[in-house]
Amino acid sequence: HFLGTHLPLPAALPPGSILYNLEQCSAPVFEKTVDVARHLRCSVWDYSERNRAALREQADLKSVLCRVGYAPELECLLPDAQPIDVLLYGSMSIRRGTLIRELERSGWLVAFFFGAYGIVRDRVIAQSRIVVNAHREIDGVFEVVRCSYLMANRVPVVSEVGIDPDLEEPFRGESPGIAFASYERLVETCSRLLRDDDERCALAQRGYEAIRRVPQVEEVRRALEETAASR
Repeated sequence: HFLGTHLPLPAALPPGSILYNLEQCSAPVFEKTVDVARHLRCSVWDYSERNRAALREQADLKSVLCRVGYAPELECLLPDAQPIDVLLYGSMSIRRGTLIRELERSGWLVAFFFGAYGIVRDRVIAQSRIVVNAHREIDGVFEVVRCSYLMANRVPVVSEVGIDPDLEEPFRGESPGIAFASYERLVETCSRLLRDDDERCALAQRGYEAIRRVPQVEEVRRALEETAASR
């Protein structure tokens, strides 16, 4: 089982290996996932129906849906002071840069980073009152891989609406676990939550409860059964 297929992989994988794609179909590295799957003749899992459709249509590759969910091991952030109002992380793009400038013009202290992981990443997250999730490009799907970790650690998340409604559905409803908004309303939504401590804390708790309703162990078990049946 290999995650992050855009990273270096062994020249040969054991028989029966599975590539779990965690990238978006619009990302440049998505093509590497396709190349790796074809070259090594591995089974492919994906978290998004939109991505699976792209695999079928663009590369004639079949895949198995394995949603991203909750595991107790994800709960690892340590409480910290929160001098940062809004955190955004991921690779930089024009629309993300514009959002950061708009938040700063609204008077908020904004932090951004890319390429930091583990303890360094966790420390910055713990110091932030809100994490905002904005797509790198306009045709993005909900970055559930990133946001599931935040929800499991009771971090309030504001996210741009994506183009795969099924991926967002578990976190919507009358008591949403994610504050979804259009790109144009992200600043407004962040500002509202930053001014309302009670609602921000309630959002964090709802997010935690929502991600716990998607046990990762059950998703993996179901995907393994489907993969075995298709071989």
